[in-house]
Amino acid sequence: MRMVTAAIHIPRDLDVYFDTAHSPLNPANNRQIYSYGTLPVFATRFLAEVLESGCSPVAPHFLQQLASRISGSPPGHCPPGTFTWTYSAFLGRHLSALADLGTVFLTYLIGRTLYGRRAGLLALTLAATTAFMIQQAHFFTVDSAATFFVTLTAWLAARAATAEAGDLPWPDLLLGGLATGLAAACKISAVLASGLVAMGGMVWFLRTVRGASSPGR
Repeated sequence: MRMVTAAIHIPRDLDVYFDTAHSPLNPANNRQIYSYGTLPVFATRFLAEVLESGCSPVAPHFLQQLASRISGSPPGHCPPGTFTWTYSAFLGRHLSALADLGTVFLTYLIGRTLYGRRAGLLALTLAATTAFMIQQAHFFTVDSAATFFVTLTAWLAARAATAEAGDLPWPDLLLGGLATGLAAACKISAVLASGLVAMGGMVWFLRTVRGASSPGR
């Protein structure tokens, strides 16, 4: 993934981005073979280019200081390619760690939504001490980001399923669909998370129908 991140770059024109045959973000246009989701790579490259711009003496002061703290170079004078190559894997690993932290917090939210605060805290503790999640947080891979968005989808589906009967939870369902799309942009197999959104909507619908047909309504 480091080689791909170094080979691509953010296009200056949105039209170029949508031109797959010429887009500089397409790994195939840069003699790279890449079969995973592109969102983590794109996010890492974007962050790398932002920090790389801090290597210029004319960059904003805060950006120069940030780039200097990460690279150890004097402010505004880090070598070309410092972040788009040398530190690209470093940036990717930090994004993976942030994604895993987000997954742990979302696990708490799912437990709290479905079973209460204590269940949420138990779920958070178990997730935070899972060896596989700790391991993945140390690597620049697509799995941490995909897991984050799948877990986000699960939480939104849980919110939709537990919404008040009769009050269509369309924001949660729409955001759940968006989260599924972002998960699939990390790893195509994550598209199966769309079933969680459908299940959340179905549970809400059945609760609404049962509530409408119960005595006293």
